[in-house]
Amino acid sequence: MQGVALRVNKITFRTFWSLETHESAYLFMETLSSLYHTQKHVLNKLAHRLLTPNIMESAASQFPRLRPLLENWRLDSTLSSANGWLCDGILGEGNVGLGETRSNWVDFVSFTLNLISEHPEYANERQSFKREELYCVEFDTLRMHQILARPWAILDKDMVESLADSEDRKWIPRTMDERYAYSAAAISIRFFESLSHATLSHIREVVIDEDQPSVAYTATHSRGLIPFCRDNPKLRIQRRVNPWTAGFCCDGQSGSLPAWSVTETLGNWIMEALELEKRGMPLHSFQLILDGDPLPEKTTEIFGVVQRHVGLQSALEMCYDQGILRRPSWVERRLQIGYKWTDLPEVVKKLNAGEYSTLIHCNFDLGEPFDYTSFLEENVGGCKGWTASDWTAAVRHYNHEPRHFHTEPPLPPWSALRAFSSWGFAS
Repeated sequence: MQGVALRVNKITFRTFWSLETHESAYLFMETLSSLYHTQKHVLNKLAHRLLTPNIMESAASQFPRLRPLLENWRLDSTLSSANGWLCDGILGEGNVGLGETRSNWVDFVSFTLNLISEHPEYANERQSFKREELYCVEFDTLRMHQILARPWAILDKDMVESLADSEDRKWIPRTMDERYAYSAAAISIRFFESLSHATLSHIREVVIDEDQPSVAYTATHSRGLIPFCRDNPKLRIQRRVNPWTAGFCCDGQSGSLPAWSVTETLGNWIMEALELEKRGMPLHSFQLILDGDPLPEKTTEIFGVVQRHVGLQSALEMCYDQGILRRPSWVERRLQIGYKWTDLPEVVKKLNAGEYSTLIHCNFDLGEPFDYTSFLEENVGGCKGWTASDWTAAVRHYNHEPRHFHTEPPLPPWSALRAFSSWGFAS
């Protein structure tokens, strides 16, 4: 009868905050950010000088979709505003990197920088960086990769403070009311790591309830569950995310949800979930639940922003295919304002058709797909009159109506809903 309790009872984990841990959570979040910024900055500055054909082929074999970027670095120097967008913007804190998921992009940056660090000239080139150019004091490439590879880690206070000291991070909260919480996924991973294989094998049903914002790129934390699902094929995990309480990013000045942020927020959760099976998550072991309660109809309305965004992305591709607009280079296209994940339009199309129901479930209606062919015919005459600037304005959602969304009863206003919470790179 050993293990019966674990087999028949559901285990639920929730986002965790305490006075004892929120300073450590903040420091870990800030350290992750500084390490990532330093990695991508160093790679972007050195790649065109140190990316040999052998290094390029090694990186391209691991990340074939990013071969055009590697070729661009080999031939054309750094990515900058001359390519269409200031590099530190598109390669910085945005949720995507040239159409890739955050998980895949961070892995690519770490992997390629590790290869470049083996170049005989790397040490000399590294010395050329000024302190003010970097986001951290030291940048040992292997150490950075080890830390960035586990954003769900919960380190003890001494380890976090030591790490923060080495990166010149200090405990400087923006307001006294901010709370920095660990994700429910991080809590569950820490619990699983404490179990023996025999004990883990008895667990059947787990709910991971992300009920408030948490630190360290929360949407990527599901990757840390893969080893446990592989070890226990009978384990079934539901990760629940309520956009109202833990997803949507409220604008503090207007006290509302800006339309331009919706696709990044919801798309990030969706695309990271789809990444799991590629990384070894067993089929049917994991399901992401996007929970629109208690306002499912309002959530449907807000998801319309995503439908419109992916429709505009598809419409622009149609213009390129038909020769109405000049097709930009691979890099130029992905550096354009409003370009999100390369696969997002097709993913949303399949979500609309219910094809991902075992992996991603939304308890709200997704609404109607955006009819981009009619949009082109009715509004811009096949877009012959539109310039690249017109498209930029369109995909930024500044002309989306409404431009801002507010809560409705029974939810309180955003200001109350977000009281004492910090976003901490939540998605």
